[in-house]
Amino acid sequence: LGALGRPEMLPGGKAALITILHGSEQTADSLYVGAVTIADGKVVDFGFRGLTPHFASGHALYVRQDGQLFARPFDAGKLKFTGEPIAIAKDLRVRLALTPTETGVTDLAVSETGTILFTDGGAMLGGGGGRGRSIVLRRAAAPNAPIFLQQPRLAYLDLRASPDGTRLAL
Repeated sequence: LGALGRPEMLPGGKAALITILHGSEQTADSLYVGAVTIADGKVVDFGFRGLTPHFASGHALYVRQDGQLFARPFDAGKLKFTGEPIAIAKDLRVRLALTPTETGVTDLAVSETGTILFTDGGAMLGGGGGRGRSIVLRRAAAPNAPIFLQQPRLAYLDLRASPDGTRLAL
């Protein structure tokens, strides 16, 4: 393992979902989904590529390098998946090669109630500008009915949703 990043605390505060960098090269194929326990620092590598994992409503959400968002049933206490992944969105903006601190980042926010907000635009595997992206809202109750929020098309980064999904910080 090369490095660990982008921790997302799990309920109970005993572990976090993480992105794992395999090796020393920061490339799209070197980023995997994992977890780390807080008490002893034990790393669990789930063995599949993905980045920026989140947890909501009993599911681990992660983005593949091609910009697809997946949700997969996850037992946060046992750090185990309990079902198969389901694709729930595509064309998420993925930043993989802009700067070392932005490697493996998606502009994605997930509330505790399952509301998902992300910037669209697809994978940016070779870097590129961040202007002209839309913020897309998906609600757990209607996952196939995305809403494009009405705002200027600017470079929105580091989205964070309120616990109830009604507010967004960026």
